[in-house]
Amino acid sequence: MPKGGAAFIRLLEYIVATLLAGMVVVVFGNVVLRYVFNKTWAWSEEIARFMLVYLVFLGAIIAMYRRQHLGIDILYKIIPPKVQKLFRIISGLLVSLVLIAMVDGGRTMVELGMTWPAPATRIPYGYINAIIPLSAAFMLFIVAGHLVQEFRGRSE
Repeated sequence: MPKGGAAFIRLLEYIVATLLAGMVVVVFGNVVLRYVFNKTWAWSEEIARFMLVYLVFLGAIIAMYRRQHLGIDILYKIIPPKVQKLFRIISGLLVSLVLIAMVDGGRTMVELGMTWPAPATRIPYGYINAIIPLSAAFMLFIVAGHLVQEFRGRSE
């Protein structure tokens, strides 16, 4: 990965931590308002959900960078290293195809969502859906970097 990759991932970690803290504040604040003052923030559930969506997709980028996505490796661990490398390459190519589909489908979701506002906040869902093609594009870049490392013989 490029040298700026680690700094970018660190920035994403701070954003994810901030989103998580924001979710806690919004949800806890709404619980306190509901049970203590018998009032609620009408927008709190939507905002917490939107934060969760962004948190998940940004977290997926971090996991892809660290190669920490879940995998079934029972067979992988018993095959020879050269076949393992072939499996990593095939896996990277298949993941790339899925990410390309996510970029394309996510772009469509953004376009369609721009005319559909959320009920409480009136934020167009296109802004919420924008994280789908953005995160897929970042993960595609990361997978491409991993594949380059594989072809150069420096997998991690």
